[in-house]
Amino acid sequence: MNRADLAGASAHRLHAGIAEAGKLDALRGRHQQALARYREALRLARASQAPQVFGRHYLHCVLESLEHLSQHASVAEMAMAAAAAMAISATLAC
Repeated sequence: MNRADLAGASAHRLHAGIAEAGKLDALRGRHQQALARYREALRLARASQAPQVFGRHYLHCVLESLEHLSQHASVAEMAMAAAAAMAISATLAC
């Protein structure tokens, strides 16, 4: 494994660890704190060019916490934006 691979693995462990801490917050009912961690994990995942699967998983976590906070309009907006972004991505891949 070269230095770039090690740096990438370290970045993935960092954002994944932050997201896992968010999940623990959510399990304890602290959804505002969980949302802050998920957003940070998403930011770090994008910055490290992590595989898209991380972003999709973190988005699901965000949506779940928003639902628990009864922010249903935000859930609908984010879900529609994510679906549109995935459709554009699929179109560009063709």
